[in-house]
Amino acid sequence: MKRKILLSLALSSFLFASEAKDIKALKQQIKELQETQSLLLDEIQDVRNKVELPDWEYKSVSGLGVAASKVYNSKNKLSIGGYGEMYWKHNQDTDPKNTTEVLRFIPYIGYKFNDWIVMNTEIEFEHGGANDHDDYQGYTIIEFSYVDFLLNPKYNIRVGHVLVPMGNINLNHEPPQYLTTERPTVETKIIPSTWHTNGILSYGNFTKHLSYYAGIVTAPDASKYEIGTFIGKGRMGIMQPTDNYGYTGRLDYTGVDGLNAGFSFFSGNTGDKTTTNVDAKVTMWDIHAIYKLHGLDIKFAHTVGTLGDNTNLGLDDSTKATELDEKGNTAEADTYRKANGSRAGKVSGTYLTAGYNIMPMVGGKGKLYPFYEIEMLDMDVNKDLKTGFVSYEEAHPNSKYTQQTYGLAYYPTYTVVLRMDHTVHSNDRGSGKDQEWTYLSIGYLF
Repeated sequence: MKRKILLSLALSSFLFASEAKDIKALKQQIKELQETQSLLLDEIQDVRNKVELPDWEYKSVSGLGVAASKVYNSKNKLSIGGYGEMYWKHNQDTDPKNTTEVLRFIPYIGYKFNDWIVMNTEIEFEHGGANDHDDYQGYTIIEFSYVDFLLNPKYNIRVGHVLVPMGNINLNHEPPQYLTTERPTVETKIIPSTWHTNGILSYGNFTKHLSYYAGIVTAPDASKYEIGTFIGKGRMGIMQPTDNYGYTGRLDYTGVDGLNAGFSFFSGNTGDKTTTNVDAKVTMWDIHAIYKLHGLDIKFAHTVGTLGDNTNLGLDDSTKATELDEKGNTAEADTYRKANGSRAGKVSGTYLTAGYNIMPMVGGKGKLYPFYEIEMLDMDVNKDLKTGFVSYEEAHPNSKYTQQTYGLAYYPTYTVVLRMDHTVHSNDRGSGKDQEWTYLSIGYLF
């Protein structure tokens, strides 16, 4: 009997020891699995960060848009951002009267080589991108591609294909930046936003509230200047055979809450991109201001541009006139025949946009701005001067006009805007018919 009891006790002890050993081993396995799971979760999060790109600080760097500034504010070396816009447009005087378009889709790609060398690139797909259908005029371009050397807050260097630092829109042209569907005409017909060219810029902050840009950039190609605009059609791409350069600079003051106000300029020779025999001088300056506080959103700019010695441009409008004739645009073709190479010697433009966020009054999420914009442009200030074989005024009589736009802009979130606006274009000189058009649009950044 004792032997049986001892045998039972021994067997029980063995089984208990085995069970305890198994439990210990199981606990160790569970611990190892938990550690492995933690490592896998960390790796998955790293992959998600690289693919999904985590949130970044919505902050402008050196005056750029917040999406364009993403590479500076993101924790990752590689950043991908961008913006886009699409619209429906109605114009009673066109045929067809309605147009729908995905106007732009623009990705940004940025990369940090280290904590003080940054690459930033904007690729623009406009009007559907490149295609062989002339009626749609789609194209794809590099809008900027530069390397920043971030030396210190007071002095940094930017080199490559850069944005010319002028006006309110050129540096920060992302759709949620402005209330209207279209960018202000002053900043497309005179300051040719987006104005991008090759060059080298320095930028930084003199003080906490005073920032600057200064540099040398290549000048526009004068052989491409067109009637009704200033120098915009002369913007060149990323490869630029030219011996013409200009100086540009900018000062901005932010010492008053909600206000950013400043001055900018460009001055340089402009000629044919393939020769130095065609030469004239372009000078442009502007004063600009943005005020955003207490629900107000106000933008103002006044700009003046001059084109000196423009009788030496040597422009031949006969080819352009023939092209327009072939497309059936006989009236426009006659305009170019009359111009015979002449262009306006001086232009000026002013605009004011004012909106107020009424969402706190009506209740709801996001921001809702009723807005009004007035623009006054004179694309031939020296209308009595002879700028070619005939006066520019004779070639382009409807060169002075006022545009008024009013509508609503709704921001369901900071990065998306939906708009409804109506524009009235009134000629102040000449006999051209006044026009009106209406937009429904959406713009976004990411």
